[in-house]
Amino acid sequence: MAKGLTLGVFVGTAGMALGQAAPDQITYLSCSVCHGGDPSGSIPEIRGLPYDRLLSSLRGFDGASDSSTIMHRFVAGLTPAEIDSLARYVSGLEGGTR
Repeated sequence: MAKGLTLGVFVGTAGMALGQAAPDQITYLSCSVCHGGDPSGSIPEIRGLPYDRLLSSLRGFDGASDSSTIMHRFVAGLTPAEIDSLARYVSGLEGGTR
């Protein structure tokens, strides 16, 4: 008999259980820790940025020779399809600077 695990963790103010969230929403939670609105402006907010800009930036980190930032390690764990999907999802979010 298989044992199941129910996730009772809720995401931000949306009140959505992680078990019901789309993969892009879950991935964006990792992004939003740093890119969710830094009052000092030292880390750019990415919500609502144009899709092409996000895709280009993410692809620029993928396989780059300088792997000294967390972004290189983060993007290395994503497939090209996941990068595309994440850029599309984040570009459709309200807020941030366009």
